[in-house]
Amino acid sequence: MASIQRDHELNQANTLGLPCVAERFIAPGSLAQLGEVLAEARAHDWPLTPLGGGSNLILPARLPGLVIQPAMADWWQEEGEEGEEGAVLVHAEAGVNWHELVMALAAAGLWGTENLALIPGHCGAAPIQNIGAYGVELSDVIEAVHLIHLDDGREAVLSPAECAFGYRDSVFKGALAGRVVITRLVLRVSSPGAAASRLW
Repeated sequence: MASIQRDHELNQANTLGLPCVAERFIAPGSLAQLGEVLAEARAHDWPLTPLGGGSNLILPARLPGLVIQPAMADWWQEEGEEGEEGAVLVHAEAGVNWHELVMALAAAGLWGTENLALIPGHCGAAPIQNIGAYGVELSDVIEAVHLIHLDDGREAVLSPAECAFGYRDSVFKGALAGRVVITRLVLRVSSPGAAASRLW
């Protein structure tokens, strides 16, 4: 398992470059590692701070407890449900760079997220404020959000309805704020030959 680092500088972990030191820091590279880290944090009663790509994030000079930055960064695709011609489900783990994913999907001829290019940050943070641009929001392409509860390590999968998406809003800013870590997104995109995607 990745080791917990003490007094870890987060200057490079936020896009504003603000000086910040985490009392403890870890970047788990798998869901199993994340579960182990959360169990250790509960055993020591450490305050937890999940961290994504650090985009436009204002950090204090010091963060107590444990800062967790998910480093699971794989993505893959599968065919959509039978009867939905051209539909492809894309699974993207929390540590995947959002813009790089959008560009990779476009290069593969998978459409639906292209209007959301150039939005900084990681996939795990995208649902929190329901990122959007040029008339398209994440909620338009999201199929499911996988997460893990901080208090007991319980895994869950939320439907778009359960995410309660609104304009730059979601359940992750409300009832689930500070209570879960998003581990994976499932996106529904369109493959070549499917209906035309939203264009610029």
